[in-house]
Amino acid sequence: MRANRCGRCGADYAELGTELWEASQRAAEALGDRQAVLDRVPVIARDAVPASVPPVASVPSDAVPRTTPEAAPSATVQSVLAVAGAGLVAVAAVVFAFFNPDLAGSGVRAVILAPIAAAFLGAAVVLVRRDLRFSAEAVGGLGLVFTALTVAASIPLLPAAVDPWVAIAIATLAGAWPMALLAVRLRLRVWVWSSLTALAFVPLLLGFASPEPAGVIAGTLTSAAAAAALVAWAVRLRSRVGTVLTAEIVTLTVLQAAFAVVALIQSVYVPGAVPTVPAFTVSASALVVAVIAVASARPPAGGFWSFVAGASAVLSAVTAAVGVFAERVPSVWLWALVPSAAVATLVAIGAARPLHRRVRAPFLLGGAVTAVGTAAAPPTAIALAALIAVVSLGDRARTIAVDPVEPPIAVAMAALALGLGVLTWTTRATGEARDPGRAGAGSPVPHQAVRSLRLSPPPSHHARWAPPGSATSGSGTACSRCCSP
Repeated sequence: MRANRCGRCGADYAELGTELWEASQRAAEALGDRQAVLDRVPVIARDAVPASVPPVASVPSDAVPRTTPEAAPSATVQSVLAVAGAGLVAVAAVVFAFFNPDLAGSGVRAVILAPIAAAFLGAAVVLVRRDLRFSAEAVGGLGLVFTALTVAASIPLLPAAVDPWVAIAIATLAGAWPMALLAVRLRLRVWVWSSLTALAFVPLLLGFASPEPAGVIAGTLTSAAAAAALVAWAVRLRSRVGTVLTAEIVTLTVLQAAFAVVALIQSVYVPGAVPTVPAFTVSASALVVAVIAVASARPPAGGFWSFVAGASAVLSAVTAAVGVFAERVPSVWLWALVPSAAVATLVAIGAARPLHRRVRAPFLLGGAVTAVGTAAAPPTAIALAALIAVVSLGDRARTIAVDPVEPPIAVAMAALALGLGVLTWTTRATGEARDPGRAGAGSPVPHQAVRSLRLSPPPSHHARWAPPGSATSGSGTACSRCCSP
């Protein structure tokens, strides 16, 4: 670890290092006090065996076979048969409710389906309390299916003044949130996955109720933010559920990415009286996506969302510049405007050091560089083609040169060169500020308490603890976040 920053995981101890050292000292003292109390616990000798009881010959432990009771599997024959029976009942109920010509009304279907859904949900709770999890998961899934069918059958019964999308969103929120809390308590994974997935769609359903395209875009972006918040909650549920919610986290991450892409695509087709309205809409949507990505830049997909944040920030700046200057400058100058705005955003991202602590900086810059490369590809290709023509054709190249495009292309190349140079200087200056030893500075590094939290073992010595400011603290420290034993 160098200059209060871990080169392996990127943890920066510049602000919280002293507090972490003091907390570690208090924890070590607490463990010592506990051991001191434990050493004072009296040990009472067991009573001697009465003389009237004949001594029992000791049997070697190896001679007695030890049998450990194995946990009964959840998927027993009885549970499989129970699930098959529940499936048959479900099929019969669906056929009776939807394919019976005598049941034409939605109200009758809802009256039939609601008790069946309640019976399946109640049976799932009973089965999980009896530790029959295989049957509980299957029956609980059927209960969710019949709950959705009940809601769908009840929608036509609503008054005409009530928007169906609003009713579906309210019903989803009212059912999924209590279901998620109950599922976490019962550790019923099918309910956890279904309820978290349903909660992510609630803002999108409300957006569908809006007559304006902007409302649908807002609902889609809010669903992306909701999916990000649910991912953070699912990560924290590990201790309560007893396992990592991998399926739920992967599903919500995919939904978040899909919501972001759909919102950007919808922004392109927003109608407006001014031709530049889609540009401003895309810019605003990309900015919101960048903010959500920064908030999501944590494990398990921190690198991916850091990359998305960099690319979305560049896209937002480029489309905003196009919306502002598209009608104020000749269209040929867009060849210079787009790469210039992109590289200016890249420089700003590279100089935003507080942002680097919140995300994974290499991936953030990688996404921004990718977006800049995409924006700079067309003018760069034209410049290379002109250069090849000049080299190969000489004076005859002037007859095929595209004169109106030459000044914007030259400006674009100059802006790219200047921006990349400034980014290189900024990155080097930032690196030297973080590691003065690399720049030849001999001044001591501040916050020595941070660097002495843990010492990695030298080649011929054992690892040891060093107090803050001691002679043993130095550049051989190891990160307490990623190098813990």
